[in-house]
Formats: sequence, C-alpha cells, structure tokens
Amino acid sequence: MSPISLTPASAPDAETIARLQAQSWRITYRGMLPDESLDRHVVADRLAYWPTRFAKFASDRSFAGQPSVREVRYWWAPLTL
Repeated sequence: MSPISLTPASAPDAETIARLQAQSWRITYRGMLPDESLDRHVVADRLAYWPTRFAKFASDRSFAGQPSVREVRYWWAPLTL
C-alpha cells in the first residue's frame, strides 16, 4: 500500500473536495435519492458549501490526502466545541 500524505485542507482545496464529495454521493446514494437531485443539484450544492465552510471555520479538521497523482481523498473530523 502506498503511503498517504495528509495535509490540512484549506480554501484552495474547496472545489476539489466539493467535486469529490458530489461524485461519492452520486455513487453512494443512487437509488436512495432522486436522480435529478444527484445529477443536477449535488455539485452546485457542494461547490457552494465548501468555500463557505472554510470561510466560517478557519481551523477546520478537514484533510486532503494524496496517495498518488491520480487519486485525491479527503477526511473530515467534527470540531470539538
């Protein structure tokens, strides 16, 4: 298994994370949520969400991992208040 390099995610990562999350939702929730919602609205929703999240939570616990040039992953841990 290749080592994964984790770095704190930040505002410049928002679009990549949004598109990755939207794709994972389309795969995971197909058949459970309306196709129109998954096909038309999920990308726009996630593209609006992530920049706002980074603007609101400067010390977020989101991480971008890049085990290879072809693969990007993200992890999120809830903030402890």
